[in-house]
Amino acid sequence: MRSYSGFKNQRFKTYFDNEIYLPYINFIYIPISIFCAFIITDYIHFGSECITPIIFRVILFLLMMAVARYCITNKPNVLELVESTFLVVSSLFLVYVGRLAIDLNNFDYQGGIILVMIYIGTFSRLSAKYSIFTLSFIFLAYLIGLAPLLYEAEPKHEIEIISVYISAYILISAACIRRDLEVHKRFAQSEQLRKQAIQLRKQSNMFEALSYQDALTGCYNRLYLHQVIEPSINRQLSITSIMIDVDHFKSINDTYGHQMGDMVIKELADEIQKRLPTSSNCFRYGGEEFLVMVQGETKASIESLVNSLLESPSRLRLEVTISIGVKHAPQALGSVEQLIDDADQALYISKKGGRNKITWCD
Repeated sequence: MRSYSGFKNQRFKTYFDNEIYLPYINFIYIPISIFCAFIITDYIHFGSECITPIIFRVILFLLMMAVARYCITNKPNVLELVESTFLVVSSLFLVYVGRLAIDLNNFDYQGGIILVMIYIGTFSRLSAKYSIFTLSFIFLAYLIGLAPLLYEAEPKHEIEIISVYISAYILISAACIRRDLEVHKRFAQSEQLRKQAIQLRKQSNMFEALSYQDALTGCYNRLYLHQVIEPSINRQLSITSIMIDVDHFKSINDTYGHQMGDMVIKELADEIQKRLPTSSNCFRYGGEEFLVMVQGETKASIESLVNSLLESPSRLRLEVTISIGVKHAPQALGSVEQLIDDADQALYISKKGGRNKITWCD
């Protein structure tokens, strides 16, 4: 069971959840439903004594369905622990039912535990750590809770059954470890692709400077600002420069990978552009930095605009914040470089003052 350190471990966890475990999580309803369906065999084996195990089985079924549904919707990060707990609880219930059957001189209703073990090695996508822990607990539950009673009744037959359980335990453990190795191999391949993507991105940046538009976001770039926008500015109208920077962006890349970082930049650019008036242009000014130039708007309308921009990250899939610096001039008499520099200084104050805020340059 391989482990990683630092940010790579976080990237592996994100990869495992999004690519391996969560896409197949609805399979969890299959063993829960089968668990409930054994009400029929409870009735067949226990007859008039079936009421208690059936009531317990129904209660456990309803609880597991409710918890599974809630966690899938609201707490996907705890689903591995929840699934492992379900399997442990189910095995303990099967031990209880098996012992109840033995008390009624029924020695043919103790084999359900091996079905739980088989599920772990087939449908389940639990990590090797959870799989082997759960499998070991279930195996020990049988050895401690049922095997001694069955051995006392039929020694030779129970020795054969125990040998089957041991073989199943070894084979299923090996299957879980193999599955884990395959996951790590796929992760290593994805990491290699990520590194190649970073290298390609560096090369792409060289060519991107030759065009007017940023390839990732669709925003204009600095070349467009200086060659097209700056010469066309109406010096009689008001002008505003708004600098926007994503807070702690490096930690996003380090924790979730550059692909997630690109997604944040692209989604933020979309949200920014949705909020802009027609008299404005949005530029990707740096890696995680945007510049908005607005002409002909009042200071009051600019205040409303920047307040809306500060809230724009709330619609992103990843929880992030931004800092904003603003410079508003009643007339565009000065240089564009100075206007942008003033907004950048205000942005610096926002970052230094705690981030996720707006600062105006007087």
